[in-house]
Amino acid sequence: MLYNFPDPGSDDQYREWKRGWLMSVNSKVREIRLKRNLSLKGLAQLVGVSPSFISQVELGKASPSINTLRRIAGSLNVELAYLLDEESVRDTVVKYSVTIINSLKCLSIIADFIAAICRTHDLAKEHIDDILLAVDEAVSNIINHGYPVTGIYSIKIDFQFHFGKVVVKISDQGRPFDPTMVKTGNFPATIQDRQEGHLGIHFIRRFMDSMDYNYNARTETNQLVLEKTIPRE
Repeated sequence: MLYNFPDPGSDDQYREWKRGWLMSVNSKVREIRLKRNLSLKGLAQLVGVSPSFISQVELGKASPSINTLRRIAGSLNVELAYLLDEESVRDTVVKYSVTIINSLKCLSIIADFIAAICRTHDLAKEHIDDILLAVDEAVSNIINHGYPVTGIYSIKIDFQFHFGKVVVKISDQGRPFDPTMVKTGNFPATIQDRQEGHLGIHFIRRFMDSMDYNYNARTETNQLVLEKTIPRE
């Protein structure tokens, strides 16, 4: 049996996050366009969209992707951060979660879940690939080494979008194991290292910017926290 529980607040949080963008963008795009003496048609041609779309953006009735916003900012010769008004979105955190059972067959569920979220937030493919690989390795280690061969147990993945950063929290109640204490060096060389999941830890360190581990003795819960900085272009 597979449990899949997206955070019920995620949709509202994401809409609020996008609203923060639009409140800043709709006024600034028109203001800068007029200062540059650009018509709707002129800006649209530079961006590669229709004049009506630019008009809808300025009226706050269209929700452009981050890639389109980059093109708009570039066409107006301003930084993307100026359009977005960093202060209005800096403290916003968008959260998602999914819970699976300890089966390697569930790895594809996690991959689809994370990829869909990352695409929604317009992450570059290279960042998505890094996150997917790190989470896959972490969850695989829990399934292979944290739980007995028999029995059904749960693993929860919390996924958070902060301003300029992605945080992944992986929680389980398997055998306590602190991967941050493992010394992988440049590359684990022995068969034993690979059998114990040390190769996976090497990849996690390579593709994520930080890795922390906490153990709650009261609830007997392991929590691995992975973070990746997403450059703001």
